[in-house]
Amino acid sequence: MSIPGNQRTHTESVELNVCSETLASIEEYCQWANITLAEFIEEASECVFENDTEWKKHHYKLVSLTKADSINS
Repeated sequence: MSIPGNQRTHTESVELNVCSETLASIEEYCQWANITLAEFIEEASECVFENDTEWKKHHYKLVSLTKADSINS
């Protein structure tokens, strides 16, 4: 299943160092799915955020603390 293209309105430039074999696989996937490297990174990141239960616990705590601080201010 390919990832549908998704253009973001605000982007940041980043520089990455990855294993050459990993990059080759990513580039092959991007060509197959007809998406850009940026779109791949965005979608892969979202997949991690949605499926990593430890991240969700950590993120929920941070969001809850931030909301509590803003309410108490």
